[in-house]
Amino acid sequence: AIGRMLQCYGDLALNLGPGANSNLSTNATPSAADGSMALLTQAMALIAWASETFDGEVRQARKRLPPDPSVLAAEICRRAADPALTLGDIASTFGITERRVQQVLALQGGTFRRLVREERLTRAARALAGPTGQSVLEIALSAGFSDLSHFSRCFKDRYGCSPSAYRISHRDN
Repeated sequence: AIGRMLQCYGDLALNLGPGANSNLSTNATPSAADGSMALLTQAMALIAWASETFDGEVRQARKRLPPDPSVLAAEICRRAADPALTLGDIASTFGITERRVQQVLALQGGTFRRLVREERLTRAARALAGPTGQSVLEIALSAGFSDLSHFSRCFKDRYGCSPSAYRISHRDN
């Protein structure tokens, strides 16, 4: 866009455009006008190249910028109930590599798996403590776990008791 604008301006300044009336082209000798035109053309080409190169570099730099860690974590938490959620899914959502997702999460001391597991456990604990008619298996599945024994082990590691015991102790409150 800048290169095209400069080209139009140069054409007008050198009396090459329709109806233009420039003192430069009227008063200059043919060789001086040709030299001025050549210089102007080279300058415009250089400016056009620089603007396109700079725009391309800015676009590439934006692609390399990591997403805000809190935005990345929020997206992972939002989608954690999907048992098929993968690191690749999150990476493609943000247009970055899987490795870049890992690096961004590591800045906050976390990992993809840990964040997904914690979110799923939090959802399950909320459901177990609430007035729901769902079984422990149904709650585990709705939180994103695909295996009841894995859910029970993770839950006990995190909360210090089985999901059933947690439900009983929190229903009394």
